[in-house]
Amino acid sequence: MLTRKIFMLFMIAILTMLITACSSNSGNPVAPVNEANNDGVPIIGLSLADDIINGKGIMGAYEFYLNPETLDVELTQSRSVSIGEDFIVSGLAYWTIAPCGDCLQIDGIVPDGDLIKVTFEIRHPFEPGDPGQPPSGKNRLDLDVFDVALVIAPNGVASDLYPLTNTYVYGDFCAMADGYTSELANLTGDPGVLPYFLVVDDSDLGASTWNEFPMGQADSFFDVFFDTGGSFNLYLTFGYGAASTYLTRFEPKYYNPEYNRKAAWKVDVMPPNGSDPPSMVNTWNSLDTTTLFDVTVEVYDWQIGATVSTEPNFGDAPTDNIFAASDVSEVTLEIPGMFSPLETMDTEDSGTGAPDDPLVFTFSVANEDALEAGEYTGLVCVLDERMPLTEAEMRDFLVHSPSGTDRFVYIIPEYATYQVFPAVVVTGCGPITGTIDSPECPLTGVMNDGMVSFSATAASANGGDPIVLFEWDMDYDGATFDVDETGASAFLGPFNNPTCDTPSPEPLDFNIAVRATDSCDPPNVTIFDECVITVDNCDSAPITSIIFEPRPDADVWWDLGVMPDGYVYVCADHDATGNTDGD
Repeated sequence: MLTRKIFMLFMIAILTMLITACSSNSGNPVAPVNEANNDGVPIIGLSLADDIINGKGIMGAYEFYLNPETLDVELTQSRSVSIGEDFIVSGLAYWTIAPCGDCLQIDGIVPDGDLIKVTFEIRHPFEPGDPGQPPSGKNRLDLDVFDVALVIAPNGVASDLYPLTNTYVYGDFCAMADGYTSELANLTGDPGVLPYFLVVDDSDLGASTWNEFPMGQADSFFDVFFDTGGSFNLYLTFGYGAASTYLTRFEPKYYNPEYNRKAAWKVDVMPPNGSDPPSMVNTWNSLDTTTLFDVTVEVYDWQIGATVSTEPNFGDAPTDNIFAASDVSEVTLEIPGMFSPLETMDTEDSGTGAPDDPLVFTFSVANEDALEAGEYTGLVCVLDERMPLTEAEMRDFLVHSPSGTDRFVYIIPEYATYQVFPAVVVTGCGPITGTIDSPECPLTGVMNDGMVSFSATAASANGGDPIVLFEWDMDYDGATFDVDETGASAFLGPFNNPTCDTPSPEPLDFNIAVRATDSCDPPNVTIFDECVITVDNCDSAPITSIIFEPRPDADVWWDLGVMPDGYVYVCADHDATGNTDGD
């Protein structure tokens, strides 16, 4: 195994830049003057260890600092890579030295609704080399990089704790990020998960280029969206690997997807309301603790299903092999205060993870804990099965060189990609409450085949009034509501007790139920009261005449009677009724 000193190789002039004094008016960077002569800096070292050739070179790591008032930026770089190794890097000296002080520029800052859109223009600092010339620090073909992303860390802003995952997230200053990452946690000393934006996003194309940012790439644009102003640290990160030697720099081998980032490179989350304005019909409400709403998670991950090499020396493996399994291990969902425990899935509903076919995970969750109306921020974590290794294992760690000479190593805490999403809880319209006002319930003494007069009142809270429909079921079984009558007042019956026709009649109960429909959208339909009546009087219902009024011509008359149960009986002697001659 080669020592760190043997592999302390430098390329102090890769992908460099400094942006200072930028604004929406002044625009773009002024490169610093660097008089250092780097022509003699070695680019690659070659050594034999157990007959396995390992090549190592410094590719770079960088920090990008942006002041929202002046848009000042600083970046630095260092990197060390051997065959099959691939480091997620942050840069901290890298973009400040020639040859490329203007590789990254601010193309514009414009309002975008409630957001501020900052458009960056980026180009690769190296043109492809000339194989007809000797290889050197600037003459090479092996500096294509992958999954280039701008990671954003705010200054003076507190992160939010998600208690179920015990994760701190900076989620309040950016919008529409491609994902969130903790890969810089050991470098920054802050465990907070940070948003990032991809420079190249193959999901927009639906075809794979491995999110490649190749040598010679010019005039690529990407947007970053800010919710607020402030002071930020920006880090450009990428995936890279070196599988060539000094003499083979014009015949590089790119091990993709091994040289891509290990965690998912992009995660999209669709809340239940999708692109529609949240309402009771398409999102959670504060009163409903049982209705399930879907949160859809789309995961883009290069390593899904990739072949794990069995070669003792990974440098002998096919270039589409990976060093270790790196599928999605699990996906978790948390909306603080809405439910517990944490929602977890380990099997996708569909997809392959490719740019045109992401893995799809669908979570169906309810507002179990009756979270009050408001807009909350949910968190999704896509955890990779690949575990970060240690520095001693010479793989999968972050390299930082603030001076371009000294090398510091930081273990990546996890391979995971996070994403946040708006979880909107609307005010629950309703509920409907009310009572049966008459008769007084329970009611006994009801005549067989008798009729009973009912009336009810009801109201709906939170904008649910007026009640648009009352419905009655005169024999509700507790499961199926059969509509027998409508209206706030109703005459129900006749209530027939079949035992009245037997030698030993028995009382028979009827359960009266009333339900209402309110003005909510969607409407609530609620059985709000019930009343038990007992048919225990098998006598015939007498008619008591209370008025008899013959007409002067004596050919038409009418009579009004009241039965004991309150049923009103009207009798008329008129050709239109068929009742004549006093019948």
